[in-house]
Amino acid sequence: MKILLLEDDLQCADLVRSFLIRSGFVVDHADRIADADEFVGAATYDAMILDRNLPDGDSQSWLSQQRKRHNRTPAIFMSVWSDSDTKIDGLDAGGDDYVPKNIPLEELAARTRAIMRRAQRDSYPTFQLGNLEFDPANRTVIVDDRNIHLTRREIDLLEVLIRREGRTVTRETLEQSLYCFDKDFTPNSIEVCVCRLRKSLKHFKASVQISTVRGLGYILQELE
Repeated sequence: MKILLLEDDLQCADLVRSFLIRSGFVVDHADRIADADEFVGAATYDAMILDRNLPDGDSQSWLSQQRKRHNRTPAIFMSVWSDSDTKIDGLDAGGDDYVPKNIPLEELAARTRAIMRRAQRDSYPTFQLGNLEFDPANRTVIVDDRNIHLTRREIDLLEVLIRREGRTVTRETLEQSLYCFDKDFTPNSIEVCVCRLRKSLKHFKASVQISTVRGLGYILQELE
């Protein structure tokens, strides 16, 4: 679950970003609209949390432009400007929710998950390979009709692979999808994540395997 946080108050941004990461999100932070433009051009996000008043403009106008460019990423405005008319303007500009800046962080995380679920129900089918079923809307993994527990990063990796089932997924694609702008990324992060997912799939007796395509990347296939 990848989030773009657009917030120029660095103390506020650090607080929100840290909490969302602990809640299971991957968070990229931009403090200017120009940076947000670069981020959405380089990565795909599941949701955006937007402060209104930025040093280089108003995120409401920016979001309106994004909607005209067919960017349908769910967006929450989080602002000190929270009177009724301002909220209505923000929602009419393409926002999916509008909350005050002093919102409890637990509620912000819950609202973020809610707008993501609404968008995913309309956008994502269920994927099945062998005895494994993946529901991206609810981020659940089922093997032989039983829900299995995977870490957030393992689910992120599985989603990228199963969407391209039977095709080689390059390291570059995995890095962009799982770790884009993530300060915790290291040169062996992909290998570690793949190794852990392989062990989990074997432990739960999933009839799929992740094969290494030497020099290129990885491929998810059904076991023969």
